[in-house]
Amino acid sequence: MAIVSTGQFTIVDNNDARPITSFITASGVTQQVYTKDESTVSYVPDWTTSNLTLTAKVYVGGTSSATEVSANLSNRKWATSFGGTSLGSATTYVVNTNLTEASPTTTYYFEGDYTDGTTGLVSHVIAQITLNLVKTGTNARSEEHTSELQSHSFISYA
Repeated sequence: MAIVSTGQFTIVDNNDARPITSFITASGVTQQVYTKDESTVSYVPDWTTSNLTLTAKVYVGGTSSATEVSANLSNRKWATSFGGTSLGSATTYVVNTNLTEASPTTTYYFEGDYTDGTTGLVSHVIAQITLNLVKTGTNARSEEHTSELQSHSFISYA
């Protein structure tokens, strides 16, 4: 007995999709120096007085040159965790607070959906940037204590 079946195949060739590149630029340095000497605390740079502006850049290739499409993305959002609560939907985000000893690293994510005008293919685009805090001053960990935390290894020769 012969088996007869009917159905439909849908084939999507993703190789025809245009290449997408995304990244985040910063208006200043992404490393903040925290100094605590006795009663003096300082941040360099101090993002409460000199804000750091993050700018999302999304480029689509496949033509004679890459085209910047950040402003054309749908569902744009900034967050401090992947898929997290939205901090805003513009292509820029302003950091106006300093990092803390309790949270010396913060990663910002920019997400959005790019729809290819020719194929209609929707690509979810994600970019991230990490800001770091470096501690200096008399209350920072000394070289002596740091070396005690490092692992020790021994080499023996037969």
